[in-house]
Amino acid sequence: DILAFANCEQLEDVEFGDKLETIKEDAFRWCASLRSINLPSIKDIRSHAFMKCTRLADVELSESLDRPIGRYAFAECPALRRIAIPLKDGIIIGNSEFGWCSNVTTVNLVGRVHRTVSYLHLECWRNEMNTEIERINQVLPTTSSYANDKTGEIQ
Repeated sequence: DILAFANCEQLEDVEFGDKLETIKEDAFRWCASLRSINLPSIKDIRSHAFMKCTRLADVELSESLDRPIGRYAFAECPALRRIAIPLKDGIIIGNSEFGWCSNVTTVNLVGRVHRTVSYLHLECWRNEMNTEIERINQVLPTTSSYANDKTGEIQ
């Protein structure tokens, strides 16, 4: 439900079974003690769902996610360090979903490299990644297997 656990001060860890598919608007907003979440069957995370969970350090989203994450869903989570996101068509991360999460150090892009990275405000990491992709694109044409596979450059 909307605001289901909002302002809950004692909730530290959340792990749902295989039946929960949607986290509604503001469901865990302002849960000051929440540290980690594991959502194995989540398909839909609505706006502000985990906004301002000030101790949330780890977010792992499942492969079942099949809709764009709601605006500001994880915004203003200053303790957030690690994000694992499945990358597939239809899952696009805008500039607000993880907005003002300034301490992210690890982003696991589950599936493939994707333009999602450019929206995570990880300027230094993004610049390093772009440099590495350019280097890979320079190396690929010189490999024998690439010569037979004309799929093009990594984007």
